[in-house]
This record gives sequence, structure tokens and C-alpha cells, in this order.
Amino acid sequence: MFSAFHILWVLICVIVAGVGIRICIRRDITTRALLRFCCYGAALSEVIKVLSVVQVVPNSDGSAYYPYLQLQHMPFHLCSLMIGIIFWAYFTHSEKTRDTLLQLSYPICIAGGVLAILIPTIFTQSISVSQAFTHPLAYQYFLYHSMLIVLAVRIARDQSIAFSWHGYGTTMKILGGLALLSIYLNSLFSAPVYDSGQLVSVEYGTNLMFTSRFPMGFTITTKTQWLLYLAVLALLACSAVALLYLPLIKARRKAKE
Repeated sequence: MFSAFHILWVLICVIVAGVGIRICIRRDITTRALLRFCCYGAALSEVIKVLSVVQVVPNSDGSAYYPYLQLQHMPFHLCSLMIGIIFWAYFTHSEKTRDTLLQLSYPICIAGGVLAILIPTIFTQSISVSQAFTHPLAYQYFLYHSMLIVLAVRIARDQSIAFSWHGYGTTMKILGGLALLSIYLNSLFSAPVYDSGQLVSVEYGTNLMFTSRFPMGFTITTKTQWLLYLAVLALLACSAVALLYLPLIKARRKAKE
């Protein structure tokens, strides 16, 4: 993290996102128009990701080969889930549903996009830093998250979206539900080892929504530590989303006065 290649990608993302935001403002691109662009961008991004990381591997006796996508590339992280949310928000005919989805998208896109660029998990899970400009996955990863940031800024500027504390509550309920679901998925995708019917270890485990462990730093060794970690994670999420919502709620209240 923060190697020369990483810093260069951060600068590129700042330029790409900045240019995208400027174009949206100067040309007064609507949220719906940007959603349409993001549908194409998200679909292309996912196709590039799959084709660049899928592996053809043999079975145990080498008699057959199968294409296989490793678990860390599955679209279950929050930013990856945005692909489905973007399509849903664009194609839904319900204004209420679109408003809810866009209010949910705003904190995911801005916080998730920025954190993903600053803490690129691809350099620890998928490719090496030396492949930062030679592997298609790097371009897919950084440009996709830059696109999410542009979308977040456009959503924030959309006066038709009714940002409110009620909307904040709905967003946090959805995020809480996804966090609970991630615990199931992290367990489902793990590789447990049993001895006489007793669980003795886990050889591999995913960390969707980071509910299994902190992505950097300390190691969790007890259930009490994990519960405390979840509590801190929940508090940080609630506080961060509230801080993102606060200026938008104030601005819309002021506009109505």
C-alpha cells in the first residue's frame, strides 16, 4: 500500500473522478443519464474482471478442466453489489424505490470508492503491486471505483432526492441486513477442518463487508474480541453515514424555507 505505483493510481483516480464530476456539472448531466452510463460501465467492468482472473483448472485426476473464479472475485462486496443497485435504480419505474436506492448508493459509492482506492485489496488478494499497470484487473478496479465516486457526487447534487433522517434510517437498516448476510456468506465460503466431528480450524475464509476481521492490523482470537470489533464497526458505519447525510439534509431543508 502507498507504493509508487499505488500513489500513481491514486493520482489517476483523482484526475478521472475530477474530470467526470466537472463534465457532469458543466453539461448538467442528470442522475438518470449518469445511471445509464454507469450501467454500461459496471457491466463492462465486471466482464473485464471475470475474463482477466478466471482460471482453467483440472480436476483431481486431470481428466477434465473447468473454468473457475476464485471467491475473492465474487460480486458480494458492497462496491460490487452496486452493480445490481445501479441497474435496479435505472430500470425501476417506482420513484420511491429509486429514491431509496440512490440514498443507499450515496454513502456506499463515496466511502466505498475512496477507501477502495486508498486501500486496494487487489494488491494483497489478487495481483502484485508490480502488476499495477500490466494487469487488466488493476485498470478495472481503480476506474470502476472512480466511476462510483462520480456517481456519488451527482447523487449528492440531485435536489430531487429526498435525503432525510428517515432515509438515513432506511439506509442503515439495509446496510445492517447486508452485514448480517455477509456473516452467513463468510461462513458458507470458508474451508473448515473437522476432527471427529469437532471444528478445529478454518483454512480459508472470506471477509465480505469486513465482518470477519479487520482488513489491516490486529488479529481477532476470541468471540468477545469479534463482538467488540463488530460493535466498533457498526458505530463507525453509523457515524460515517450520518456525517455524509447531514450536510445534504441541511441543504434540502434550507432550500424548502
